[in-house]
Amino acid sequence: MFGFFSRKSKKTPEKSASNSGKQLEFGLPLPVVVLRSNVEDPDEEPFFLVFAVMQFVTAMVSKGLYRYPEIDTKAMQVLHADSYSSEVKNGGHSQFIHNAGQEIGAMIANARAGLTACGAKGQLATLEKMSSWIADHPNEAAQQTGFEGGRDDFLDTLDHAFYVADEAAPMENLLARWIASWPDLQVVDSDDYDDVIHRPVMANPKREGRLLHKSVGNLAGQMILSWRDVGPALPAPRSRRPRSKSRSAWQGC
Repeated sequence: MFGFFSRKSKKTPEKSASNSGKQLEFGLPLPVVVLRSNVEDPDEEPFFLVFAVMQFVTAMVSKGLYRYPEIDTKAMQVLHADSYSSEVKNGGHSQFIHNAGQEIGAMIANARAGLTACGAKGQLATLEKMSSWIADHPNEAAQQTGFEGGRDDFLDTLDHAFYVADEAAPMENLLARWIASWPDLQVVDSDDYDDVIHRPVMANPKREGRLLHKSVGNLAGQMILSWRDVGPALPAPRSRRPRSKSRSAWQGC
């Protein structure tokens, strides 16, 4: 379907030799690992290569307990560029702003870098206009929900502009072409994939400490929720009747 996949396959002998399972070594920031079939099969949709990058990031964060800065910045740019596209297609720029919350600055920066690198000029233009609107209208931006009553008319016009741009040059195709060109992309066979992914997950030197911190946090959260549930069911404490002065005086005799 896409010529860039077939051109990429000419380099497969070198990649096969260097990226075959156990020979891979991982340092920080972590390089991205994807299946060979996602890169080389010209019949595959570009979605699968983009999704493979997001799947890798998710595994490293949720299982390896890596932080975003410890993962290849290009992967984060793909992740947030795709998040921007998905949110706009689902509920518009208004929904993207609402769901991004406090992370919107980092998400816009990463999406901007990713869209610039892959050549998604039309989508980049709508992102920049949204970013400028947020800076000029912070109060209105805070009120966006993605639903009726929480959508600004200007953002709706950006939605239309994004759809036009994405129909002319689909972002997924552009991102997939860019990913396939990464010189440090680690391409492995399906038989090796699980083992290769497992190695950096377990090799994180900070994983044990972060796992303990995460477990303690989860336990504390459960205890708080439990006390909230138990609290209303507890009987009210009995009030003690104050001793009268005459009674106290009599006891002292």
